[in-house]
Amino acid sequence: MGGRQVDIDFGGGGRFRVEVANLLEMIKRFEGVKRMARQANALARQTAVDRTPPGEDPFSSQAIDAICEKASDADGCHGKANQAYQDEIQKTIDMLWSTYNQYATSEERSRATLDKSKG
Repeated sequence: MGGRQVDIDFGGGGRFRVEVANLLEMIKRFEGVKRMARQANALARQTAVDRTPPGEDPFSSQAIDAICEKASDADGCHGKANQAYQDEIQKTIDMLWSTYNQYATSEERSRATLDKSKG
């Protein structure tokens, strides 16, 4: 690491030292993780809507019923857990933005704006 660094507490008692210049890349990657969580939730919901058993035997029907039940938003099921996961990711993104806004210099902000306009 060669640039200005800041300590970040992600919870759980652990602190990490990060270069201010890398915060935007971290935000971008966390946004990608959140996007994947949303996609996983959409697939679970689609499975619940389709309700197509993998076979014609009674066990396949029972299996798809159990899968669809767990794909719901009920307590202890995928939808609820997935939303809680997305909420935690968003808290991390918000914290990273707050840290960036607090510590980034004018030059780093200008560079980020220029990089954003390039691609």
